[in-house]
Amino acid sequence: MKKIIFFLLLITSQFPQEIIAQEFQIFLFNIKENRSIVFNDQTPIGGWREPKNQIKLSTSLNGLQLDKDHLVKINDLKVVEDQGNVVREMESSKERKYTTSKLQEIVLEAPKRKAKSLTLSGEVLYFNPDTSNNGFIVITNFLDRKGENLFDNQGNEAELIALTTAQILEAYDKLDKNFLKQLNEPQEELSREEKQEIEITRGILGSMIRKTKANPETILSFKTNKKPEDFYSIEVFTEDKKLISTGFTYVEGLYQVTLSEKLSENSFIEIKMDNEDAVKKIDFRLEDILLP
Repeated sequence: MKKIIFFLLLITSQFPQEIIAQEFQIFLFNIKENRSIVFNDQTPIGGWREPKNQIKLSTSLNGLQLDKDHLVKINDLKVVEDQGNVVREMESSKERKYTTSKLQEIVLEAPKRKAKSLTLSGEVLYFNPDTSNNGFIVITNFLDRKGENLFDNQGNEAELIALTTAQILEAYDKLDKNFLKQLNEPQEELSREEKQEIEITRGILGSMIRKTKANPETILSFKTNKKPEDFYSIEVFTEDKKLISTGFTYVEGLYQVTLSEKLSENSFIEIKMDNEDAVKKIDFRLEDILLP
């Protein structure tokens, strides 16, 4: 293993005036090379885990206000080495979520030994959800709106439909029948890995069904046309602002929130949701990054 620490400060973009009147900086402060056995994280389920070497880059995003209402993540990263070859980012590194931390880690598949330097380009997504940009939404009286789109008044195409226990069990049953139909297709239609993924999804779906039947009063279920990553958070509170949501499960458009206690008449939901109006994109580029 090789490790090199150095400091590189590169000013690459300026914030729009409505964000903050100062320059954006990326501070690359550490590069670590690991050429011992690291397994390929793109290996299909049940497949051979191919050893891969890694380069780990540690960066700091400076000049941004970061707190519970101002979050950040790196997106659309592209990396090329000095020989002109594309360097792949490891899949686990790509799975970034919004964070209040300015420290961002990038993990790459190590290029060939003849490569001497890297060029990185991408964008920083600066997420500032509030009511004016539909990034922060408060929903009240949702217990009386089962079967309705709770986002009706938000002026966008997003859907979040609260479901009754009967509706969610019907949706689960329909989805499971669809999975079974896929599994019973001729053998050449689905690969072994695809069949395994369906079985895993059916297992998650079965768990959701059991929880709904066992404790329907502490389960809140929705149907949505948004992906789970589009929601930074869905939190449920009592009328005295006690947080009672403890986690969620998502399968094929069905979103289940687990509660620590029963809902009351004046419970409310707070949602922070990713959308174009709530996110500012800041381009960056780092050149001539010397490899260990």
